[in-house]
Amino acid sequence: MYTYDAEGRLIATTGMKYEYNANGERVSKDNSAGAPQTLYLHDGDGNQIAELNAALAVQHVNVYSGKHLVGTWNPATSKVYYAYADWLPEFAENRNCTVQFLNNLRANRIKNFEKNGPAKA
Repeated sequence: MYTYDAEGRLIATTGMKYEYNANGERVSKDNSAGAPQTLYLHDGDGNQIAELNAALAVQHVNVYSGKHLVGTWNPATSKVYYAYADWLPEFAENRNCTVQFLNNLRANRIKNFEKNGPAKA
């Protein structure tokens, strides 16, 4: 069963509910008791840049060029998954730079999250 709000955003499924901030960005997925299971971090442009689990461990980091998703980094495997196969040769040459960028982004976002907590609606 799926439940949507007046803006057409998913707000509940069986056993889970979703919370959004004032900008309409999904910020958490909570279990039926209201405990956060997944937290979503966004940049200033509204792009979802990271997903954290309930223990605040990063599950993945997204990299954007403007509003276009370029790729996703999985910290568990240290692999970068590219959104467009034809971009791969260009970014593969700069893989080490991309991974360093993602590591720095992750460290800064985690510090900010630890200091300020999740965004409030």
